[in-house]
Amino acid sequence: MGAQLAAQLCGLGLQLLADRMEAPDVNDDPDGPPQISGCQVYMVLIALDYPGTGNELTCTKDGDNMRALWQACGMPPSNLSVFYNNDGHKANVLGAIQKMGQQCQPGDYFIFYYSGHGSSVPDKDGDEADGKDEALCLVTPEGKIDWNAFLTDDELAEAMTSNIEEGVKTIIMSDCCHSGTISDFRTADWGGLHACSFSGCADDQTSGDTGNGGIFTHSLLMAIADFGEGSYSVGQLYNKTLEFDDSVFASEQDIKCACSSATGAPSNMAWPLVPRGGYCAPWGR
Repeated sequence: MGAQLAAQLCGLGLQLLADRMEAPDVNDDPDGPPQISGCQVYMVLIALDYPGTGNELTCTKDGDNMRALWQACGMPPSNLSVFYNNDGHKANVLGAIQKMGQQCQPGDYFIFYYSGHGSSVPDKDGDEADGKDEALCLVTPEGKIDWNAFLTDDELAEAMTSNIEEGVKTIIMSDCCHSGTISDFRTADWGGLHACSFSGCADDQTSGDTGNGGIFTHSLLMAIADFGEGSYSVGQLYNKTLEFDDSVFASEQDIKCACSSATGAPSNMAWPLVPRGGYCAPWGR
């Protein structure tokens, strides 16, 4: 697949990639990654284990692994906001999106990474064909699971578009169940934001926890390690992530990639977190 297919897909929000279809295997971003363009990268990272709830996970392992990737890329600590367990509540998360998002300038990257439980909730505004909004299962400040504490796809879109300029390159990663359209680019909620998303599975699927972190995050990190220090697109990273999911885990979950109509295709956005030499993915170490 190349430029012709990318052009055919342009403007469709790339929901076609929901069935594990490969993305165009090119990097059409003229700016390249931050090491080349000199842009800034900002990230909000949430990883929740839900201790004491009876619904425990090992998502803080994912958080630790993503923080290690951040450090391996030489990214400044001040550009990273991290929330584990009780700190992963809606006020903190929305506040961090606002703080970090408003620092971004056109050409910069804003990354939102979430690892935890995902769910579906009743759609309140009629924009979902199945009558359900997807939601990230944030917790109360006391660390409890409460439907009222969840962050829905509509709320996520509102937070992003209210605080991030359209010229900023936005990447949303969700390693959780029922997350396929947590970034629902089919709706008008995302405006002209340049955005791509990775999701651990389809809306009607569960996302696997290995007991030492999530399948999607481990597959992603193995793909990044395999690329080394080169420049590659979000779409190329997605393709390689699928390869590692199939070869290492053979999981039943369908890892998803989508992008907004403003982006056109995941080949139009360079992947920003490229480690500086000698990076080794944590799986199997």
